[in-house]
Amino acid sequence: MDSSNILNRAIHRGSLKGQRQFENRRVVFFNIISLFLIFSTLAMVSIASQLSSKLLNIAGVVVFLMLYYGHRYKPNLSVLLFGLFYQVFIIIHSSILDVGGQVEYGVFAMTAIVPILFRGRWAYYFLVTNALIFYYPYVFEDAYDSFFKLSYVLAAAIFFAIRAFRVENEKYEQQLLEKQSKLEELSKEKNHLIQVVAHDLKSPLNQIEGWINVIEMTKEDKTKTSSYLSKIVDSVHLMSSMIMRILDVEKIEKGRSIELVPVEIIEILKTVTDQFKVLATYKDLRLDEQFSDNVIWMNGDSHYLQQIFQNVLSNAIKFSPKGKIIKVVAEKSADSVKVKIIDEGPGISSQDQKKLFMKFQKLTAQPTNNEDSTGLGLALTKSFVIAMDGTIICESELGNGAIFTLEFPLGNEPEGT
Repeated sequence: MDSSNILNRAIHRGSLKGQRQFENRRVVFFNIISLFLIFSTLAMVSIASQLSSKLLNIAGVVVFLMLYYGHRYKPNLSVLLFGLFYQVFIIIHSSILDVGGQVEYGVFAMTAIVPILFRGRWAYYFLVTNALIFYYPYVFEDAYDSFFKLSYVLAAAIFFAIRAFRVENEKYEQQLLEKQSKLEELSKEKNHLIQVVAHDLKSPLNQIEGWINVIEMTKEDKTKTSSYLSKIVDSVHLMSSMIMRILDVEKIEKGRSIELVPVEIIEILKTVTDQFKVLATYKDLRLDEQFSDNVIWMNGDSHYLQQIFQNVLSNAIKFSPKGKIIKVVAEKSADSVKVKIIDEGPGISSQDQKKLFMKFQKLTAQPTNNEDSTGLGLALTKSFVIAMDGTIICESELGNGAIFTLEFPLGNEPEGT
């Protein structure tokens, strides 16, 4: 499916969800006004006709339930019932208080209100305007009976309900815009993920190319050729593994745990440095291994560990000028193992260090041989490290290279090893 279609469908779903939540808030507002209107009308009917208030209250509950369910299943009927009750309210109120011509205004008002009641907040503005205009004649009269007070209660209730509705509506509209913006950002990340695949597969492809060139130079020596072909096969297997691991990145970033098993970290470090020796030689760099122990066990995932060291070592080679030394150091302490990858490159500024492990960030320093950089390798590396209960930090000054220190808890050697 085309990526733009995916984004459009996602935005459309978000908009539909927003409309549903908007409608739910409008239903709540409508029900509050309906409830107040029904019982206010029936209260005045009770006063004017001396009918049983209990009977009228029961009738009010029935009518309100009709409005409530009608609004969800038969909206036109619900609007009609609401309009009729509002008109009865105006007529009875006007008749009892002898307002006279205001009754005709009430009829006209309801004629306009009924068709627009379900068309957004302008309907509620109209209700407020109608209430204020209708009750305006009482403002300057010396009348303090219950109907006068009821008028202001109704007007105030409608006004503050509208204010609350507007605030909620504007708040939700802002949330909807933020979600739409987030969807667009996710679409950008999807495009960058394609670059990640190219980024992570490029290293083994370069290794294959390097070994093929070596084979061409030493094709007379069958023993060496066989060894080099074996390394090419290893690189192909590595690419296959990387493809599977890239698909797992989302799981890790969402906080899902990975299975941690005892792994031997020195063996993994040696495998990775062997993979990069050809590339380092091509750039006239020397890889120096310094391991305090021949065997160090930790709990982790061997594939993710391999990718971690590949990303950091690849960067060290990428940014180191010719003739420099890159050190790979492993030190065992009482409860942890530290791996340091030390280069003699251009260093990293303090500003760049703040965004070093963030996705898709371009740093000031540039690769020395025009290699590509997606700005994602270290972000993924940190996700992998955290997933294995480890830490990664960078110490660097401009012009003095960089030291990447990775620390993991020690693990127990598996039984039967």
